[in-house]
Amino acid sequence: MIKLSLVLATGVLTMLFSNFSGHENQNNTNEIKTETSTFFTNGNCPEMEAESLSLKNIIFIEEEEEIVLDFDTTAYLPIAFNAYKDMEFSLKELAFIEDEEEIVLDFDTSNYLPLGFNAYQPAKLDLNDILFIEEKEEAVLDFDTANYLPEGFDAYSDARLNLNDIIYVEEEEEITLGFKVADYLPKDFDANAK
Repeated sequence: MIKLSLVLATGVLTMLFSNFSGHENQNNTNEIKTETSTFFTNGNCPEMEAESLSLKNIIFIEEEEEIVLDFDTTAYLPIAFNAYKDMEFSLKELAFIEDEEEIVLDFDTSNYLPLGFNAYQPAKLDLNDILFIEEKEEAVLDFDTANYLPEGFDAYSDARLNLNDIIYVEEEEEITLGFKVADYLPKDFDANAK
């Protein structure tokens, strides 16, 4: 069975290859060559036509597709309705009505605004012009702070810190080691000597 299918496939392939040898179609290919060569020799080159082509010369044909509705639209439209009437729209014809609701305040706002204030003028903000008013709160302490501050101290003065003016007072605390240190140091030892 396998041999039979192999022989049959070989026969079919042989017939196919013999049909496409190209001897029959040689005349047709010459005709095609002559048609294309005459097409370009007559000045029908698409590249040359594209250079001289203008958008005004192109005619656009829009296919109008008819929409079929299953109901009568005139029943839903006004009488003598024309969809194409007044198609040109201009924003100038549009009337904008702003509903201005007047706000009534119980006080005069000019008392709370700067002199010459105009709400419609662009704001020019300079942070240096803003006055910062700090609300002073008195801190109540249970002790007198003057006892802990230097003489003549003023918190609001222009303070410039000079580290040389600071007097460092070291509190001497006696250290108890539980033995005599002099027994372990050389004779005539002075820790403060230079």
